[in-house]
Amino acid sequence: MKEDDVKKVERQVEKSANAILMESKIGEEFDAIVSGASPKGTWIRLFNPHVEGKLVKGYAGLKVGQKLKARLIQVNIEEGFIDFELVCMIKIGLI
Repeated sequence: MKEDDVKKVERQVEKSANAILMESKIGEEFDAIVSGASPKGTWIRLFNPHVEGKLVKGYAGLKVGQKLKARLIQVNIEEGFIDFELVCMIKIGLI
């Protein structure tokens, strides 16, 4: 097995493990930050637990670095997918 293949397997195992961790939390809301945005999709990273997933609803116009609250809507353990929907944006620095 080549080093690239090993890294792909390691990434897939980590994604599936995170999906297992999140499976019992479907329907819960989490504070997160946009970690990636491209034509392929918008990804977020939760603050706690430190898990990354895809924002599949409410992602239009979001930019990397924006903070938000997201609801976990589904996981696919086999694929390692963790999907969220936008609940609301978190405004910071306002008094």
